[in-house]
Amino acid sequence: MALKTFDLTREMLDHAFADRVAPDKERLLSCIQCGSCTASCPTAYAMDYTPRQLWRLIQVGLREEVLLSNSFWLCTACYACNTRCPRGIPTMETMLELKALAAREREVMPPSLQELCLSLSQTHNVAGEDNALRLSWTLGFPEGENEFRKPRPAEVVYFVGCYAAFFPLAYGVARSTVQLLRSLGLSLTTLGTEEWCCGYPLLTVGRREEAVALARHNLEALERTGASRLVTACAHCYRVWQELYPILLPGCSLPPIEHVSTFLLREFARQGVVPSPVEAVVTYHDPCDLGRQAGLYDPPRQLLGTIPDLKVVEMANHGEGAICCGGGGNLPRLRDDVAMELGRRRLAQAVDARAHAIITACQLCRHTLSRTARRWGARLQVYDLVELLWSALSRQPLDIPEARWPLA
Repeated sequence: MALKTFDLTREMLDHAFADRVAPDKERLLSCIQCGSCTASCPTAYAMDYTPRQLWRLIQVGLREEVLLSNSFWLCTACYACNTRCPRGIPTMETMLELKALAAREREVMPPSLQELCLSLSQTHNVAGEDNALRLSWTLGFPEGENEFRKPRPAEVVYFVGCYAAFFPLAYGVARSTVQLLRSLGLSLTTLGTEEWCCGYPLLTVGRREEAVALARHNLEALERTGASRLVTACAHCYRVWQELYPILLPGCSLPPIEHVSTFLLREFARQGVVPSPVEAVVTYHDPCDLGRQAGLYDPPRQLLGTIPDLKVVEMANHGEGAICCGGGGNLPRLRDDVAMELGRRRLAQAVDARAHAIITACQLCRHTLSRTARRWGARLQVYDLVELLWSALSRQPLDIPEARWPLA
């Protein structure tokens, strides 16, 4: 039986690249099948068609084979393919737009991701919990959640993010961030229970319109504080606020948006802050959204360099070459086994580097790698940068044992 083909250049690519990367749509058809995208893709081994094969299917116009593939659903949006393509093909963006096209034209979306989208529309967070529970991370603070329940006028708004707000493994990120900002004498507030998900999970499944509603709500809540800047410790929230909100909300007026690493680096230098010594060997994991997407490789490492006696070693893949932790692109909801395998590979690199702990600057990476370490029995602690910094400033040591990897 003959395979049905179609003109992807005019139909799918015109949709996929509308408004944002229209000048780049011809690049996809210029693919020379070198395989750099496949070699860079952490989930290619689990795809029915590798990225290279998928682009070839697009070139020859095999519509059904493309739209019914699982390849783009397994994309973690890690951006490695984009950075290594010699033709500058916007591979990751194409994967995201293929999700939207498949869901719209074929009503094909994995059930777990459909449930996520429904949950986000109803609860406004990735945990699917009552959003009134967004302040669970404040338990243990003397004043409890009262100070953070509602936004109030302040100099700095701390945007907490869903993982640090709802998942206990990441509570320490929010608590440490607040303690650090307070120690700098800053006027601080959060959006409290008015904070909604930044929209990242919806954007990575092609549900742009629904993400706009979240963005508009968050921006209105931010404006009511009158804050002069927004700080977040989440790499995904940072990139969405900094790069994507201006696209989702054309003409919107945003204050300066900063990741906590750049904010703290500047404030530490300005105020002469010197953490207390920490005798440990750590390695730094570059979050995909903070590193390859935003280009912030040095600030977290420079902050680690402010801690006396701390030895920082690099993993085999670091900087632009860092490998994904497995948490991006909603992968754990879709294929948790694949997410855990990616995390296991990253943990193994940390052990090979003789590190006692992994430090990262993204609460989703912190959550994912911690889960993986527990799953595989690795005696390797995972902490966020802010947790280590607050530990050093408050002289409350973290548990950083010598790493051991029990698996072959």
